[in-house]
Amino acid sequence: MSIPLILKQSVLPGRLIIIDASDDHDSVRTETREISERFGFKDTIVAKSDVANSARQRNIGLEFAQSPVVMFPDDDSMWYDGFAANVLKIYEADVRHQVGGVTGVAVLAPPPELAQIAAYKKSPFKSAKAALQPYRNQIENRFFPHPFYSIAAATWANNIDVVDGARSKRVPYITGFRMSFRTDAVREVGFDETLGYGAGYAYHEDFDVSLRLARRGYALVSSEDAEVCHYSFPGKRGNGFNYGFIAIANCVYICRKTIGGDTQIYPILERYLKYKLCLYATRFYSNHDREVFRGALEAWRNRSTLLDAEAAGLSDAYKALCDQYVKK
Repeated sequence: MSIPLILKQSVLPGRLIIIDASDDHDSVRTETREISERFGFKDTIVAKSDVANSARQRNIGLEFAQSPVVMFPDDDSMWYDGFAANVLKIYEADVRHQVGGVTGVAVLAPPPELAQIAAYKKSPFKSAKAALQPYRNQIENRFFPHPFYSIAAATWANNIDVVDGARSKRVPYITGFRMSFRTDAVREVGFDETLGYGAGYAYHEDFDVSLRLARRGYALVSSEDAEVCHYSFPGKRGNGFNYGFIAIANCVYICRKTIGGDTQIYPILERYLKYKLCLYATRFYSNHDREVFRGALEAWRNRSTLLDAEAAGLSDAYKALCDQYVKK
């Protein structure tokens, strides 16, 4: 569903790179190449990741990238027509290379082309959550702001040039399904593979790389004309306990790594973590959701292990917690 939308863009990628960590690599490789051949696209690379770790997979993909801009769509990112061109328009206008990353705008409905495909249905919960997300964001930003936003805002010391002929705005970070970066810039920092050590799913690796780029002086912006639908598969992200644990542990780990000496952000982090625990506590209607809460609570109880760790030993402290609590 996703790859054809990429290969029908007005601007084609120099390379289409798939780093697979599935249990059926041969099937993924065969089907991906068949799709590429159907569209006459010749430069498709399909490689097998040595581990199931989304941050690791992104770093492997970076090794194959040759273009000055690299885009990281997920396999459930559904690009609208013009997505690639509108993202690239921002980079082309940024002659001073102040911009390190450009994102698109998330929309609820998938592109019209997918109406012709027998696609899976999004879960009612995820559909409702997506529709309510803008209103929820307003409440959360007012009363329970994400500490990542405060960390990013602290880096906005300089204005960026006005981008002529393109609708754009500055953003604190770029979310995973709509990421793009200057290749050299993202290679400077790389994706933190520690975040995927425990469960394989490197929760918040997108925020982490965004914040570290911002710390290096790069601006992150959105192209308001580049639309993409996150057509999430209606399934669970593996073990509930593991998901809850890394949701909290990864947030604490990233904050400890990127806050620096700005201790005023720590109370914001604590308030946000308690808010997340309350959200998880309201969803006790299934065993999976109860396990998510248990995992999140366990990570919260151990937050001081990460917050008190020395910078040089932070990764080891995180891995030790995963070894103790994450269920393989």
